[in-house]
Amino acid sequence: MNGDGISDMEYDSKRGIERFHRDGFEVVPAVLSPQECGAMVEALESIENELPAGDGRRRVASQVHLRDPIFESLIDRSPCVDMAEQMLGFDHGTVDGPPPDSNCHVINMTSITARPGDPGLRWHMDDVLMLPRPADVPWDERIRFPVFVVTAMHYLVDVGHDIGALMVVRGSHRSGRKPDAVDPCYEGRGPEEVHVKAGDCLLLHHQLWHSALPNRGAHARHMVQVHYAARFIAPRLYPFPHRHVPVPTLERLTPRQQRLLGMHRMFREYC
Repeated sequence: MNGDGISDMEYDSKRGIERFHRDGFEVVPAVLSPQECGAMVEALESIENELPAGDGRRRVASQVHLRDPIFESLIDRSPCVDMAEQMLGFDHGTVDGPPPDSNCHVINMTSITARPGDPGLRWHMDDVLMLPRPADVPWDERIRFPVFVVTAMHYLVDVGHDIGALMVVRGSHRSGRKPDAVDPCYEGRGPEEVHVKAGDCLLLHHQLWHSALPNRGAHARHMVQVHYAARFIAPRLYPFPHRHVPVPTLERLTPRQQRLLGMHRMFREYC
């Protein structure tokens, strides 16, 4: 499934943003080439021994862009970063002031490798419930539900039912409550699977109810996530108090990538 069945050649990011606001997620097709996917899978395999083992089936890494330079290209990969910046809003300044600066920055980049036998994930939403609301109080459709965090989930392999597909409940980001652990349902809509191809990117609203099926397939599910957020939300780069970006990395990044990693205009001018 790819949003409303949009093909790679006719993808329209403006319509994609509208679907994101409506459904709480959007699949952007063919963001990465097959060659890039293969190279990134190799990079994840090579750094696997550095990652927490968990139960032996799932490996998760924080700050993956500092583990291998190949992942730096995902920081500002279009059209995903452009869509995230637009959805997170902009600070336009004053007429006589400095040029506009984006309200968007990267709070983390993580990788997930789920090997055969991985049990999947329970129903949840990312982070805390930000706009709680009783179930009998409907959301006013005249008000666009706010976006504070957008996760760009870059899939490096084809993912269907057997490999541990993502499960979502459309529109549940506007529910104002946490999902039922067994049978989540919002406005008559229940769970559905999201199938993707290698190279696709799934943009996820941080309040959307989602889970992951077990990996009952023959190969691992590899994914790299870029977590974009409004600037008032602090980075989540482990180890939190001691995080830093090495100077060689900063010098290698483009000005836009530097800004997305926290080098906003005020810091470039005064620090």
